[in-house]
Amino acid sequence: MADDREQKAGELAMHAFKTAGNLQLLIEHMEICGFRTDEYGREDLARVANSLRGMSVRAAMSSGDDDILRAVTGRDDLGRL
Repeated sequence: MADDREQKAGELAMHAFKTAGNLQLLIEHMEICGFRTDEYGREDLARVANSLRGMSVRAAMSSGDDDILRAVTGRDDLGRL
């Protein structure tokens, strides 16, 4: 059971990390094209992306998978975390 939960946490970490990156790209493309969503400003979307990045780190730490943690933090020196 714990292994399954850790695996699911790792999957969540990667999903949140990739979604945050895609959301940031969307924000940049919207700015280039001069578009905005009807209800959310750039700052709102940026806060969501930032929140997803934070959640991805917490989920990666819960997964116990150093490769996932490295991927979402961009750090090789995990001994200091």
